[in-house]
Amino acid sequence: MALRYEVGEHSNFILVPMMLSALKQINKWKTGKHSRVLCEDHTQAALSLLSRRRFWIEDENYRGHTFIGIRLPKHADIGKNKTAAAKKNKSLSLSVAIALRVSPNIYNSESDLMKLVKVLTN
Repeated sequence: MALRYEVGEHSNFILVPMMLSALKQINKWKTGKHSRVLCEDHTQAALSLLSRRRFWIEDENYRGHTFIGIRLPKHADIGKNKTAAAKKNKSLSLSVAIALRVSPNIYNSESDLMKLVKVLTN
């Protein structure tokens, strides 16, 4: 029944200029720069601080730079962490294994990661 509303094609030419701009930006970054330079450099200080505070983070040789699992130490108060994050208009999503999934991206800065450290360690 819903097929009667099908227009027969899905092109949306209004979006083409936006797609071209996005592709130009990706070409400026070059292959691999997103992961290596931007995300790796921006996360190192924060992950180092968390490691010193007994948060468990997978060794760099076994994880990506845009998908990081952080296990909370035994003394961590999960409810307190979620409340502190909510007060700063941030959200923490905790898995069953009491781990955080941090997915930094090109728009994140080292300052963003340090805010996460502050929420988790206070």
